[in-house]
Amino acid sequence: MPPAAVQPYLKKDELDLYTLIWNRFIASQMSPAVVEETEFTIQAGRCQFKAKGEVVRFAGFFALYANLGKDAESLPKAQKGETLRVLGIEPKQNFTQPPPRYTEGSLVKELEAKGIGRPSTYAPIISTLQDRTYVVKDKGKFVPTDLGCT
Repeated sequence: MPPAAVQPYLKKDELDLYTLIWNRFIASQMSPAVVEETEFTIQAGRCQFKAKGEVVRFAGFFALYANLGKDAESLPKAQKGETLRVLGIEPKQNFTQPPPRYTEGSLVKELEAKGIGRPSTYAPIISTLQDRTYVVKDKGKFVPTDLGCT
């Protein structure tokens, strides 16, 4: 039954939960949305700019969710080699971040991904790293010692 039909019999929290479950079920039976993604790479002298945007061609299950598919920017039509007019430039600088330190869980996941060891050997590998002081644990993350960096 649709949520409107059971609304008189449910409290607000129960109705919200019922509506969530109902929408998820109905969405699972609907066609997927068709979204066209566009990316422009614009060359201007030595500078290169990128612009990305999306256009929803068929709403599909997005029709049930008012906020899905609405926040993407749509780009104007353009052809290769066309001269573009600047409407505005938003400067943005990105800095390279080092990868995060490993936790026990992320280290086990990395060992699995690289095919190192087996599940029965993950605990001894981690304890060996700590026993030989290659790493120390700081706030749940492994930090290499001087011995571990050589």
